[in-house]
Amino acid sequence: MPKVICIGLTSIRLKLYKKSLLEKILVCKGKADKLAMRDPRNVKELKDRIVWERLKKILTHRYGRYTD
Repeated sequence: MPKVICIGLTSIRLKLYKKSLLEKILVCKGKADKLAMRDPRNVKELKDRIVWERLKKILTHRYGRYTD
């Protein structure tokens, strides 16, 4: 059963199993931490490194999380 929060005349339905955007990014960053190589040697490793750098940039600029 979804939780209903009433704010004024509007109501927002929140599903209990839904993750926040920060939680999704942290899960992806954890997976990317295991795959990203410091010195990529081929295209797949380069792609993994680019994804890792992008997630790191989002976490630092948007959420101020420098250690994750």
